[in-house]
Amino acid sequence: MRAVAALALLLLPSVAAAEGTERRSAPEVELLTMGAGDDVFASFGHAALRVREAGREGKVYNYGYTRFEDPHLVLDFLRGRASFWVGRQSFRAALDDYRSEDRSVYRQPLALGEAERAELARLLEENLRPEHRHYRYHHFADNCATRLRDLIDRASGGALRRRLVGRPTGTSFRALCREGFANRLGVVLLGELLLGRELDRPIDAWQGSFLPRILAEELRGVTRAGVPLAGPPEPLYLRRARPPGAGLDPRRGLHLLSAIVAGALVLAAGLVLALRRRRRAAGLLLLPLALGSGLSACLVYALVALTLGHLPELSGNENLLHLWPTDLALVAVALRFLRGRFFAGRLLRGYALLRTGIAALSLVAQAAGLLVQPLPPVVWSLGLGLALVVVSRSLPLTWTRPASASPPCEPASG
Repeated sequence: MRAVAALALLLLPSVAAAEGTERRSAPEVELLTMGAGDDVFASFGHAALRVREAGREGKVYNYGYTRFEDPHLVLDFLRGRASFWVGRQSFRAALDDYRSEDRSVYRQPLALGEAERAELARLLEENLRPEHRHYRYHHFADNCATRLRDLIDRASGGALRRRLVGRPTGTSFRALCREGFANRLGVVLLGELLLGRELDRPIDAWQGSFLPRILAEELRGVTRAGVPLAGPPEPLYLRRARPPGAGLDPRRGLHLLSAIVAGALVLAAGLVLALRRRRRAAGLLLLPLALGSGLSACLVYALVALTLGHLPELSGNENLLHLWPTDLALVAVALRFLRGRFFAGRLLRGYALLRTGIAALSLVAQAAGLLVQPLPPVVWSLGLGLALVVVSRSLPLTWTRPASASPPCEPASG
């Protein structure tokens, strides 16, 4: 018995050391990529990190938590003050959540060294602390995917940044927005009018990895010693319904805007023709042109003013050169025509020339590459300006009251 006890005492330190080594071994880390969902906030997919030890399901760290039921969420987003935070849940619960939303889920184990995996797990736990867990959401610069990208880059000693920064993608933020919102025609139409010129510039792979699917693709292209940082995505669940936006033209919002402009130009041409035969009809044609152009301009200007200084992607909007809230003043001209008062006035002539001149200069700037945003607003501005020029030049400058009919002459008495 004494011999057995002595042997046990000799083996105890080695057993304890082995258990300590197992406890200290770094966990495995996987990137989870979720496909798009039916909700507008799920249009671009999602990403999270799964940290697990051998033989365990592990935990999922998700930077996509916010109060989606908050009625002020959209306004907070436009004002650049939407608060998101990181949360942690079991892998099984996370997978069940995305299954219930019928969203595809893929996994990619990260080929990080043991020290790198340990550091990444430490950073994730540190971000759970109350003073670190919240952040101001920004769709392109600070979201669920960019948070993961930055953490992986930090843990890997800058491997991602060295590979992705400056590497062209052949796309732009506007093009990616069109793809994400392809099934939401109203959103992409509004985006064509609201998004500024910065979103038309080509982006590199680092910027493009704000999208979860692009981050997953780029991780496969980052190699160290010939080993990719992540392998091919392995499906854990595949969406049963048709993917949102599948088969839809991502430029359909631009096509709709072009169709609206074409219809407005037809009305503008009808306005010019009506002055020759049925002048009162000119008022009926000018009225919807003035209301449509003026009100849409007011909407765009209001949203730009609301987000000024908060959303850089809405600044530098070239469409502001062509969307004029002052077009609402043309309603007065239309009503004047309907009352039979056909004259131009100096203001209308000057306004027509100014509008036409700015639109013509914009076309030249487009040809020279100085302006880069889509053409339909420029074409609309030029068409309306030319129609107003023709109308104002076809009418007298001032209005003269029609002379009253002379009374009939009485027969002379003989």
